[in-house]
Amino acid sequence: MTPETIAALEASFAAIGDRRTELTPLFYDRLFARAPGVRGLFPDDISHQAMKLADTLEVVIAHLRSLDSVAPALMEMGDRHARYGAKPEHYPIVGDTLLASLAEVSGDAWNHKVEEAWREAIEVISATMLSGVRSR
Repeated sequence: MTPETIAALEASFAAIGDRRTELTPLFYDRLFARAPGVRGLFPDDISHQAMKLADTLEVVIAHLRSLDSVAPALMEMGDRHARYGAKPEHYPIVGDTLLASLAEVSGDAWNHKVEEAWREAIEVISATMLSGVRSR
């Protein structure tokens, strides 16, 4: 990722501020509405999972300038997700849903540049996670 992309992501994430607590519940509501078939991959109480997603986003944003340092954790997460039943075709749905959720909580701070930065980051994260999926 370019320095400009990283700066846009950092600024975007900072601009969300207090609305971060709204992001993950909104994301899961949208995901389950858009792809009801994935609901069974998650526990009934999604609060712990929502917290893990929020933590993961914070860690990734904090390490954008050294993504290699978090690549092993992302690869392990990808393998773990595969063991839970996540499939490669789920990743674009998750990515699009996360983008829509970020756009909503960002409000007026969301623009084409920010969207493209997040899209690139999500693609890098997804590819890294999928590279960790072991053969079954």
